[in-house]
Amino acid sequence: MAYQYTPAGSFDEELLLRLKEVRTSIAVRKSIPAYYIFPDKTLIDMAVKVPTTLEEMEAVYGVGKTKNRQYGEAFLDEIIRYVEENGTAREKQADRPDAPRKLSSGVNDMLISISPVSYDPIIIENFEEIRERLDYYLDFYRNAAYTEENLQQAQADKTNLNRLKKVLGVRKKEIKDICLEPFRSVEVQFKELISMIDAPLARIAEFTEEMEQVRKDEKCAEIKVFFDENAKELGSLANEIFSKAWFYNKKWENRSYKEQQWKREIRDRIGKVTEDILTIKNAAGPHTAAVIAKYVETGSTIEAARYLHAVSSIAEEEKSKPQTPIAPAPVSKPTIPPETTVIIQTGNETSSNKEENSKASNAVQEKITEPTVLPDDNQPKDYLFRIKLNKKQYQLLTIFMELNDIPFDSSLV
Repeated sequence: MAYQYTPAGSFDEELLLRLKEVRTSIAVRKSIPAYYIFPDKTLIDMAVKVPTTLEEMEAVYGVGKTKNRQYGEAFLDEIIRYVEENGTAREKQADRPDAPRKLSSGVNDMLISISPVSYDPIIIENFEEIRERLDYYLDFYRNAAYTEENLQQAQADKTNLNRLKKVLGVRKKEIKDICLEPFRSVEVQFKELISMIDAPLARIAEFTEEMEQVRKDEKCAEIKVFFDENAKELGSLANEIFSKAWFYNKKWENRSYKEQQWKREIRDRIGKVTEDILTIKNAAGPHTAAVIAKYVETGSTIEAARYLHAVSSIAEEEKSKPQTPIAPAPVSKPTIPPETTVIIQTGNETSSNKEENSKASNAVQEKITEPTVLPDDNQPKDYLFRIKLNKKQYQLLTIFMELNDIPFDSSLV
């Protein structure tokens, strides 16, 4: 009986990695794809069986006499070297005081036998008869000529052929179900066996996933410490930048990511961000804060440049508009829900007027006063407004204040 590959079995992952390195080395030397030498299934079975002679190597799945003669010794040398240094997976399993008895000799020893099955191919016994009849029937349609005048006949012929095709498809499915019926009982038994493994496997998987998350959290904390040490020039923006998906690479947390590699990438990214922000400060002028905020949000200098162009255009339009004095209109007392009210403090707020502004803020929520008469001089003054805004209006008002260099402080009341 030919050997059948059974992937389950106890083996050392490290041994498998070393066997893959041997395969890669041979592939590079011969300039051929690695799978031409041995596929992964063969290397896994090699790690399970741990052959130490050329005769034992031939018992490994996928190793014939030719390949054994070509590559066997190279893999045997690595296996023997590994066993001398580390032992085998089965030896390590046996050393455990609580080693499971069922798996002590390897899952490969669980040979599954089934009742006799006929492998004779199933055929359509009257295939030639049906084929000749179908060929005769279709001959009319092969030679039929269709024009715009007999369009209805073409549609009817199409319907007939589709109906015939459907009849054959239905019969094929019926026969397929009959052929698969013997397998269904076996499938139920396999599902029961697999479900027996799933219960302890799920418990172990939950534990290993929790430990993996703990490890990733610790790795993330280590990365954050390194970032903080190297991102001091970013100041108050550092924490926000670190949390952005465009900056933080989740792959840094993987075991396979070397420390030297992620540290180099972080330094490079910090350097680029520092240069980008310096460029924005030199180019954005009065819009620097808003443009930097857009850059931090997107991580893109292109988006930041587009945003700068937009706010600059708005500023130019505002400056080009003629300034016509507008007489103050009478103000009636509106009904404004407190949760949608914004108090805006303009001008330069000093410690001496903070208390006055607070009192004014409380008072203005009880009563809307008459509009303030503006003084004739151009000296900066403090004004207190109570305005009902939605989110978009608030954002537009904020941009307008920034564009016109009006210092302000806002709070939701």
